[in-house]
Amino acid sequence: MLLGVISDKIMQCDNQNIITSTMFLNMSQRADISAFCKKQSLQKYGFYGGYEDAERAIVVFLPYYIDTEDNIIEFFAENEEDSPIALVKASIPKGSRNLTHRDYLGSLLALGIKREVIGDILISETGAQIFIMREMADFLLLNYDKAGRTSLKLERMPLKDFKFSEAHTEQVTRTVSSLRLDSVVASAFALSRTRAVDSIKSGIVFVNNLESVKPDRLLREKDKIVLRGSGKMIIEEIGSRTRKDRLHVTFRKYL
Repeated sequence: MLLGVISDKIMQCDNQNIITSTMFLNMSQRADISAFCKKQSLQKYGFYGGYEDAERAIVVFLPYYIDTEDNIIEFFAENEEDSPIALVKASIPKGSRNLTHRDYLGSLLALGIKREVIGDILISETGAQIFIMREMADFLLLNYDKAGRTSLKLERMPLKDFKFSEAHTEQVTRTVSSLRLDSVVASAFALSRTRAVDSIKSGIVFVNNLESVKPDRLLREKDKIVLRGSGKMIIEEIGSRTRKDRLHVTFRKYL
């Protein structure tokens, strides 16, 4: 069904010479679409979530006359009227408790908003930046005033003003028995080795945006690991060994 929608979007783009796009996709859907587009030898398309390394993204198909030079993010920042997604900033009052990703997502879904229109939600001490399908931005501004018991102040932000803050991440150091995927996933996400293997084999672990189902895959510095439903880590540094012959690994954890 999803690939049927993709075929329709490609045809619409070609026949009408307009930008076409999907709703937000998870990483499994992105992997399927990427494989499909490669088989079709398509070149004028890309995944776009508002910023580099966005976990949730739409796929955009571009007409022949638009040249993005492979940088869709910059293109839509400079041509926001053409962007299928918008950026909304939600601020919380000073002294409020820090809200979690679950707080924001749960309160958005409680408004009746479907998950596929919501992109990444980036948390900071002062609130959150929310990527959402453009047609839903005004609805959010009018109706989204609370997350739990915490009041929210909303404003539309230009895409070009978005800045990824280190407040959205934290650095953590773990030890691993090896750089095998199952060992790293177990350590990074505080799982048992068995559960890590099961997660990998079930297709919910992604390395550098691609599904990875081999537990013995070896990882390197700068690899990005996503465990769907649990978060995202980037291997920043592989350090020295401990006395018990385990490796120190420093991760950048996305909050």
